[in-house]
Amino acid sequence: MSDKSAIAQHFVSHFSKSCSSNDAHAADRLYVKYTNMRANYTGAHLDNSRKFDAELVENVILRMNRGKAADLDGITVEHLCYSSGMLPYVLSKFFNVYVSWLRTSEFCHVIYRSDFKR
Repeated sequence: MSDKSAIAQHFVSHFSKSCSSNDAHAADRLYVKYTNMRANYTGAHLDNSRKFDAELVENVILRMNRGKAADLDGITVEHLCYSSGMLPYVLSKFFNVYVSWLRTSEFCHVIYRSDFKR
C-alpha cells in the first residue's frame, strides 16, 4: 500500500474496531462510572516526601551535561549552573506550585493512585 489516503483509511478502520466499545450501552455505562469516580478523585496526597526542594533541584542542575545546544528560549545548562544561587530555591517553589495546580486542576489529573483497581 503506497496511497496515503488508503493507508489512513486502513488505520482508521483497524483502530475503530479494536479501540471502541462494541455496545453503546456499555460505553454510556462506563462514561457514567468514570464521571462519578472523577468527581471524588483528589489524587495522591502531597506530603513533604513528594515535594521538590532546592537541594534536589541544584543536584539535578549540577549533573546536567554541559556544552549542549540551547533550548527554544536560548537557555543553556551553563546559564542554570552559573546563575544566582537562589535559582534552585525559586525553581523548587515553582515546581511545587505547578504540581499542586496539576492535582487540583479541572483539566489535568495526576495519574498515580495507590488504591487504583482495574
